[in-house]
Amino acid sequence: MHRWGAVFTMDEKFNPASELDQLTDEEIETRLAAAIWVNERRAFVLRYLEDKKLKRKRAARSEELEIARGAKTVAREAISVAKLAQRSAKLAFTLASIATAAAIAAAAVAAAIFYLKH
Repeated sequence: MHRWGAVFTMDEKFNPASELDQLTDEEIETRLAAAIWVNERRAFVLRYLEDKKLKRKRAARSEELEIARGAKTVAREAISVAKLAQRSAKLAFTLASIATAAAIAAAAVAAAIFYLKH
């Protein structure tokens, strides 16, 4: 029997899309606790609520996976930039070493010229 006193089949007046989709989980659980839905409707509502929660979990997992993929891409880019910076630093160190060697050689030549002139 319906809560207004009429008897309906599952398909007649119980429209889950319009009734359940407009309710929060808490409202549905409150109505289940108050025994507003009984028998087949109660079983249907319980399945609906479980499916809704499962869909939310799947969506959250999917979002977490996308975040993880994004983080992985960022990490790869950071590694690439770090490798480039390392190569640049090695090149700069090599150039500085060559410049130091050239300066030492120039100083040695200058000292030799100075020694030979005096």
